[in-house]
Amino acid sequence: MITKAHWSVRGIYGTPGYNYETFVVATSNKRAISLLRRRRSSLYGIKTLPSDTKIIRPIIVVKRR
Repeated sequence: MITKAHWSVRGIYGTPGYNYETFVVATSNKRAISLLRRRRSSLYGIKTLPSDTKIIRPIIVVKRR
């Protein structure tokens, strides 16, 4: 059974002039979970999502001015 939940995140977009994407993913792949939890992934992003990982909410794009 899938239940709905409310969540929030405080985004800090550091460099002016860049587009930042924020999205929610789901995975059961332990290697993917490890990669997604890394501080470096949070700070610098990742080029592609790991295998067995799905985006489950719309992507929000923010461009810092």
